[in-house]
Amino acid sequence: MMKISVLPHLKRILVLQLLFAAQVHADIPDDLLKSAEKGNSNAQYEVARSYELGKRVKSDNTQAINWYAKAAEQGHTNAAYRLGLLYYNGLDDSEIDFKKAFQYLSLAANNDHKNSQSHLARMYENGDGVEINEDLSDYWYEQAFTAKNQSLEAFLKERDNSQPVEKAMIKQVVKASEEEVQEEIMFPDTLLDNSWLQKGKASVYLNSSVSKCKYKKKKVICTSKKLNGRHATGRYQYKLKSIISRGNTDNELHIEYRKLYTSVPAQTIEAYAEEAEGAGPVLSVGWEEKSHIINCEYENTDSLLCRITGEDAFRIKRK
Repeated sequence: MMKISVLPHLKRILVLQLLFAAQVHADIPDDLLKSAEKGNSNAQYEVARSYELGKRVKSDNTQAINWYAKAAEQGHTNAAYRLGLLYYNGLDDSEIDFKKAFQYLSLAANNDHKNSQSHLARMYENGDGVEINEDLSDYWYEQAFTAKNQSLEAFLKERDNSQPVEKAMIKQVVKASEEEVQEEIMFPDTLLDNSWLQKGKASVYLNSSVSKCKYKKKKVICTSKKLNGRHATGRYQYKLKSIISRGNTDNELHIEYRKLYTSVPAQTIEAYAEEAEGAGPVLSVGWEEKSHIINCEYENTDSLLCRITGEDAFRIKRK
């Protein structure tokens, strides 16, 4: 009876397995991979990004998670953020894991990562894996918008001490003279009493039906409700925060606003990236990179003539 040796076959299988294992990381630079394997968190992050984006190697979320987790455990903020996003959006066909998303986004948010802070705010706003909590949602949105680090207790205390928009605040000062009756333009009272309209629609820059406004530190601060935007590739959702202050004269207003994108379809992000051609900020969930500035002049107490730098003037009117 003829005997068949299985040893050569086992050797061949072992060699193939080793070759396959080597090919998994084939296009990642050796020095980068060795550094990651030795525990360098920046290298681990770069390897993870390669697997997530499919650069140098075939896209592999399992490998991406593995390397992001190694870096995040060492306190790498961007790794924690990317890992949180992967769990928040779901991996391939697997289920979303809000619990793990919250864990890693919290880690990054507490290290002052702005996009992570806006994602946490969104989770508290929508109840994604946590109980809906307006205070915590407002807190994290505020942290994402501002440069300062502030405790929740300090934020709530400051908010409670700020002056809310109420009808009792409304004033109209009339100066009487022998010749005429002239209305004095008041700040902020003229901004707080009615809806302001831009081309027939509520203007989110000023106090309107879609904004919550407060008067704090001689500025009117308005935050819009969640709004819908449209791009050729699909819809996106955003909030808008505006800070309104007096200009150089009593007749002028200075408005600074910024959009917070809360939901952006992947195809919309890709389209914006193509339009930007690497020269400008890419649309993504989180705050816009820069604020926009609008300068306005009162035409009268019910009409503002405004201009954004480089654009045509437009009017905002009260009902």
